[in-house]
Amino acid sequence: MPIPALAIEGLHKSFGDKKALDGIDLHLSSGKVLALLGPSGCGKTTLLRCIAGLTGIDSGHISLNGQLVAQPQRHLSPNDRKLGMVFQDYALWPHMSVAQNVAFPLEMQGVNPKARKEQVAWALSLVGLGDYADRQPGSLSGGQQQRVALARAIVAKPKLLLMDEPLSNLDKGLRDNLALEIRALIEELALTAVFVTHDQHEAFALADEVAVLQEGRLQQVASPEALYQAPATPSIAAFIDAGALLDGHFDVDGFHVAGQTLRVMAHRDYTGPACLLLPRRALTLTSPTQADVIAKVKGRLFQGDHTALTLSLNQHTHIKLRVHDTLVLPESVGLAVDVASLRAWLPTGEALPCTPLYAAELC
Repeated sequence: MPIPALAIEGLHKSFGDKKALDGIDLHLSSGKVLALLGPSGCGKTTLLRCIAGLTGIDSGHISLNGQLVAQPQRHLSPNDRKLGMVFQDYALWPHMSVAQNVAFPLEMQGVNPKARKEQVAWALSLVGLGDYADRQPGSLSGGQQQRVALARAIVAKPKLLLMDEPLSNLDKGLRDNLALEIRALIEELALTAVFVTHDQHEAFALADEVAVLQEGRLQQVASPEALYQAPATPSIAAFIDAGALLDGHFDVDGFHVAGQTLRVMAHRDYTGPACLLLPRRALTLTSPTQADVIAKVKGRLFQGDHTALTLSLNQHTHIKLRVHDTLVLPESVGLAVDVASLRAWLPTGEALPCTPLYAAELC
């Protein structure tokens, strides 16, 4: 088996009585990009700082390309770990020129001035700032400053690139463009990267794998596609906005919610309360006579390339749907449901496989 670029085993970290990281096990292959995704306070930034060597660990260990860099009795400095780091606030020195900012890691490594100049020119050209070497950071836009920070992170050709909310301070249009540029740069240089984000769209755009953290624990690691299509828990489904979560119950006739019944059977003929995920991809507007579910139109918002609909089954159960036409809709609409795409969980949070009733009836 190839040695992983990053290996974390049994990692624990507390601050006083608060557990920030509670038993993290994680492996990342060379050349892959991992997103640490989760809400504020979930431990993702603490985990990134532990990998970087900016924070010590209480137990467990961290290895980079087979080299042990952190355990309770061993702590390599950030410089000795040969990492590149891009901070949320750019962390550029205002009294230095762009070239001097980018050259700083090379100076710390004792690279001679001639080689330093060549590597700085190479890094700035990669991020499209070859003509900005003599400028001051304060004269640049936010997007340009982030590119300088990225050039500084890659100039020494690091073993691992770490990024802390790299796009959060940028406007949406610029954020989307820079995400594409960062991903292309990572692929061009065959870098291994880990970045922190609270934005699932950013994680999906940049990462090969997404690790979801909640309350200091790793809940799921999967490709963006697998995570979106098969979230492991209702809380993950809610956080990534995978669809509508419906509280109801199963019996022999199907899943009952808001006075309506979906023709889906729970695994092993389970009957009782459950939470059902209704993914948007599983829904199609149709006539009420052909519908699996009837919903009331509570709101509509034109978004340019689509219209966002808010539908309700009752006062407490809402569904969001995107449609690509601007037809006038009646007060109530029908929804055809691809029940094969549904996911369900018991009240304990345990996954509950389910099957379309018509398929079960054929068995």
